[in-house]
Order: sequence, then structure tokens, then C-alpha cells
Amino acid sequence: MTDYYSEAARSAPYIPAQERQSALALNDDLVSQGIIPDRAAGAGNLADIAPMFPDKSMIGEAVTASSKIQYIRPDAGAEEINRALAQASNAFKETPTQIADSMMYVYENVGDRQQDLFDTFWEYSPYFESANTNSAQMANFLTKTVDEGAFNFDKPADFFKETFGVKALNADDMAKYFETRGSGKKTLLTKPKRSQKTLTLEIIKSNKGL
Repeated sequence: MTDYYSEAARSAPYIPAQERQSALALNDDLVSQGIIPDRAAGAGNLADIAPMFPDKSMIGEAVTASSKIQYIRPDAGAEEINRALAQASNAFKETPTQIADSMMYVYENVGDRQQDLFDTFWEYSPYFESANTNSAQMANFLTKTVDEGAFNFDKPADFFKETFGVKALNADDMAKYFETRGSGKKTLLTKPKRSQKTLTLEIIKSNKGL
């Protein structure tokens, strides 16, 4: 059995003492809620995710988002979830909660049949950001394309990369494209954003078997 104190010690080089103590206390709260199976597992996840976030003030929020996604998606690996959260958060300059909401919006609406949702956010978020979009727009794009018949998330994301993320097209061209796919600004204000409370409700539903 993994030792809690050994796992907790692994995060020490990456997080200032105050933030680390807060994160470990948060870990205990998540264990008491049944979201994390045990203290050692949570401390290990903290140690793994800590080096990925330059802004250490986000560590507690990142651990919370990662743990809740892992609870809802036990079929997904912690490593792929963590690197998706970190990469997209760093690329879009958004909080881990915002990134988690965007990713889980996609999952809630079209699932993850090919098990590539988190890897797609990890690989392609910098290209979406370079085209002046945000994680909500990325979520809308992926949801729409899969809903309309795309086999997985990677193929449409790669299309976006080649069309908008690499080639320097006029920004108006991209705006028109999003509008035609129902991913315009008006839609973004009402559909993709979900709060941390919504993630918590997902967890409650899971506990009740709904």
C-alpha cells in the first residue's frame, strides 16, 4: 500500500509550503466526500499535477477539478486528465475549473466514444488559442462536429489546426465558420459554461446511480 507521507513529500519541491498545506487539507476534504479513494492516492495526484502549473495559486483548484473528473470518468487515466487541464489552462489563460467545465460539457453532450477527449484538449488547445478562441468555443466545436457524425475528437481538431490554427486566415472567416456551426458568441453565452456546482451535481447523480 502506498504510504501517504511518501506521496505527500513528493510535492514539496514544486509548491510553496503554504499552498502545499492548503492543497493537502483540500485532499483530506475530497477523501471525506468520497471523491478520492484514500489520502495517499490524492497526495500522489497532487505531486503529479503540481509541476504542470506555473501559477501555484491554481494548484488546489487543479487538484479539485482533476479529482472530480476522475470520479466521474474512472475509465480515464489521471495522467491524461492532468496534462489536459494543465495544457489547456496554460494555453487559454483560464482556470482549471473553466477547463474542466468545457471538457465535461463535451462529455455530457456527446460522450467520449473513442477515449480521446482529454488528449484532444491537451494536443490542440494551443492551436485553438492561437486562433483567438477560448475553451468554451473549442468545446462547442468538438460537440458540434461529433454530433454531426465525426468519428472522434482528434480528426475535427486536426482539421481546425490545419485550417485556422496554422494558416493565417482572416479572423472574420473564422467567426463566420463558427456561426454556421452554431458555435457563435450568442450560443457560447448560454450553452458551454458550467460551474463547479454543476460538476458537484454530476458527482451527486453518480452517487445515486442516476
